[in-house]
Amino acid sequence: MEELQVSLGKTRTELEGMECAHLFGQIPRDEDGRLTSIGSISHEVGACHPCAFWFKGVCGNAALCRSCHYVHAGQRGRRLRRSKQARKRMKDRLQEAREKDASQPENSDCIVRL
Repeated sequence: MEELQVSLGKTRTELEGMECAHLFGQIPRDEDGRLTSIGSISHEVGACHPCAFWFKGVCGNAALCRSCHYVHAGQRGRRLRRSKQARKRMKDRLQEAREKDASQPENSDCIVRL
């Protein structure tokens, strides 16, 4: 339980209050003795699906991830793509910035003298 507290940044009371608290004792450990994830519990029976984010090293859910944190046969890196909404927000922000820059006059005739 202490390792979960540290890796998730939660208190013991917070962890015990989670709906998945009964699964914490079943989370398997990897070859180095580190906790994997809740999604890794069913790995031995083959009833899991791999976490693409863990494979890339960017899974933010840590032990609470519902996907498996073990390497699977034939698993290879996937191109992680932002959601359509996130891509649209980014595009809109870039467009706003371009419009703001275009609306500001250039001061090419401004000379600084020392």
